[in-house]
Amino acid sequence: IPDWYNPGDQLVYISLKRGAKLYGLLILGYAEGSDTLKGSDLKFLNITANQISISLENIFLLEESRSAYSRLKDLQDQTIQLEKMATKGEMSAEIGHELNNFLGVASGNISLMEHHLSKGNHDELQRYLDAMKANLEQMTKFTTGLMDFSGMEATYKTCNINRLITDVLEYLRAQKRLHGVELSFEKSPEEINTLADPSQLKQLLYNLVNNAADATVENPESKPRRVTVKTERYPDKDSFSLSVADNGSGFNPDYLDRAFKDRFTTKESGHGFGLLVCRRIIDNHSGKLGIDSRPGAGSTINVLFPVKETSRATAGAL
Repeated sequence: IPDWYNPGDQLVYISLKRGAKLYGLLILGYAEGSDTLKGSDLKFLNITANQISISLENIFLLEESRSAYSRLKDLQDQTIQLEKMATKGEMSAEIGHELNNFLGVASGNISLMEHHLSKGNHDELQRYLDAMKANLEQMTKFTTGLMDFSGMEATYKTCNINRLITDVLEYLRAQKRLHGVELSFEKSPEEINTLADPSQLKQLLYNLVNNAADATVENPESKPRRVTVKTERYPDKDSFSLSVADNGSGFNPDYLDRAFKDRFTTKESGHGFGLLVCRRIIDNHSGKLGIDSRPGAGSTINVLFPVKETSRATAGAL
């Protein structure tokens, strides 16, 4: 009963509701003896009450939307902060992974120098010193790229692919990681000269060979452990292929679609950035990636590259 009610007044109650929700009551009063409400009056009051109910429902929905938007914005802000933290962690992992590759090459050259020193082969030392100097220059280029945010842009030079691979494999053989691995190179009979970024191709080969060697450790049936690098020239297609095969544990078929596409690894201590870096380098050189793998039967990673015309301005082949 409203406060304005006077004894003897007649009251009419009309509910303001939408569906199962009751928003309130529309209460009308008229003095005793007044004209009786007609049916048309009641219909009009019902229509009015319905319109008021719709308006109230819209007000409640608007308030709920504002509240939901506020919560969503808070959640978005939290997500952005988490993404920033995750990105920093991912960048650190990727940087650490690539620097470990450079340091692995340096360590391999030092091991070779120690070997030749113990044999008294002093004439061989300069060769490995030069290799270490070139490796440090590549590391400097990598870290400089981090500081100026240049990313992984390629700097193209004339490369002799077979010679580049031969040099890289010689360095890798000295790494402790490849001890006990039969690392062989089946190079194409034809020379392969193309414009490419030599430091990026070396990174690609480091990652693929190291991953292949790790896969042979994971497969106890693969005795002896073998990793084979192969190149092939296709003059008719003006292209060449680079493949790395192992007799390791192989990929689970469910993993093949994810490999090289997102942060993927099957190693307990891995972070999955090596394959992402490989993918970037392959894309930078307009390459096409192929994977052939079966669980327990090893894997073959094959990349088909176009041969890019060399120029006289870059005559010093690497």
